[in-house]
Amino acid sequence: MDFIYKKPVISLSGSFFSNTNLIKAYAKVVKKIKNKLEFICIVTGGGEIARKYISLAKELGLSRKKQDEMGIAITRVNALLFGMLFNFTEIPKTYEQAVEIINKYKFCICGGMVPKQSTDKVAVDIAVMCNADIMINLTKVEGVYNKDPKKPGAKLLRSLTYKQLREILKNTSQTPGNYPLFDLKAIKIAEKNSLPIIIANGTKPENLIKILKGEKIGTFISF
Repeated sequence: MDFIYKKPVISLSGSFFSNTNLIKAYAKVVKKIKNKLEFICIVTGGGEIARKYISLAKELGLSRKKQDEMGIAITRVNALLFGMLFNFTEIPKTYEQAVEIINKYKFCICGGMVPKQSTDKVAVDIAVMCNADIMINLTKVEGVYNKDPKKPGAKLLRSLTYKQLREILKNTSQTPGNYPLFDLKAIKIAEKNSLPIIIANGTKPENLIKILKGEKIGTFISF
C-alpha cells in the first residue's frame, strides 16, 4: 500500500459518532494503515451531543468559555470511545501531551484542547507542531462547493487557495459547537505554515485510504 502522505492529522466529524457501523468501519481502516505510516493523529469532533450540551449551558446562563468547555468534554468522550477500539485510552488534554504521545506511539487520538477553537483548529495546530504533511478534514459533504450544496447547480470545487476558502467562509458565524465547514483561525495557521488541507466526504471511510494514496478526493487547499 503506497501512500504519498505518511504523516496525516485527521479531523473526524463528531456527527459520525451517532453511527456505530461507521465508527467500526473507521477503526478497521485505521488499524489497516497505521503501521504503514510515520504517524497518524485523529482528532474527534463533538457532533450533535456537544451542541446540545453547549445549548443547555447557554440557556443556563453560563459563559461562552463554559459552553466551550462542555463541548470539549464531549469531544474527549468521543476520542476515548474511539480509542477503546484500539485498546488505546491515553487521551491527551494538552498540545504538549499530544506531541509526546505521537512521538512515543506514532499514534494519537484526541478531542478538543482549549476554549474558543474548534477541533479543526486543534488538528491544524497538532499538524504544525508535529510537522505533518497533510491535514484531512473528514465531514458529511464531498468537499467545498461554490454555494450551498443543497441548492441546485452547486459545484464541487476540487482545489482552492487558502485565501479563496477564507473568502467563502468570511460571512459565516463561528460560535461554540458551530464552525460551518471549517474554522477560519485554522485556515490562517495552515497558510502561515504551508500546511495543505483536504476537506472530503467522511461518510465513506475508504476515502481516507484513497486520499493518503494521492487520489483526488474532496477539495485540496493550499497556496
